Parts: sequence; C-alpha cells; structure tokens
Amino acid sequence: MRPLFPGLADVILVLHATVVLFCVGAVPVIWFGYFRGWAFVRNFYFRIVHLLLIGVIAAESVLGIMCPLTTWEDALRSSNGTGLLYQNGFIAHWLHQLLFYDFPAWVFTVVYLLFFLLVAVTFYFVRPQTRRFRRSI
Repeated sequence: MRPLFPGLADVILVLHATVVLFCVGAVPVIWFGYFRGWAFVRNFYFRIVHLLLIGVIAAESVLGIMCPLTTWEDALRSSNGTGLLYQNGFIAHWLHQLLFYDFPAWVFTVVYLLFFLLVAVTFYFVRPQTRRFRRSI
C-alpha cells in the first residue's frame, strides 16, 4: 500500500494549488469581468464560495490551525519515508516550491486577512446577483 501514498500526496498538492489559484485568481477575473460585462462574475454561488473559502483560510491562520490539505500531504509524504523532495517528481517539487514559503506565521496571517478584506470589498462593489424566478400564470 505504500506506493500509493506519494501519488495521493501529489493529488493533494495539485488540489491545494488549484484552491490557491482559485482564491487568488478569482479577484482579478471578477474585476476584469465586471468591466467587460461578463455575467458569471456576478454568479452568487461562485462569489459566496470564493468569499467563504478565503474566510476559512484567514480564520485558520488567525486561530493557528494548519490547513488540512497541508496536514494530509505531509502525513502521506512522511509515511512514504523518502527524504528528498525531488523524488516525488518535477511537477510536485515545483508546486511545493510555489505554495510554501519560509516566513513567520504572522506574515501569512496579515496577508490572509488583507486578502480577505480585498475579497470582501470586491464582494461589496461588484455585487453578486441571484436569479429570481417568477411563476407565470
């Protein structure tokens, strides 16, 4: 069963990178789409998921909780017993380099809170819309 662990760790790493890309990338897409008139940037479900996701990330940071994706990936990698990160493959190595930096925890907390504030301001100024269905008689 051990050979499965590095693959699962890589899947979690890619999922983690996707979450980061969604959180960070959605803000410029929302603003660009607002000025271009793209309807999907006002989709309520897209916007609420974005706001809640960054809210959870900021709350985890304030409370000192490690991201579950990081915890799972670390557990899978340590159970594999490989010491060198590059043994996990080129893509996994560089995704890991992009996602994890060596800064004090308070730096991340401040960045997450400021980014949450930016998302909240975006939510206010580029308001999501819900569709109201009317019954025809």
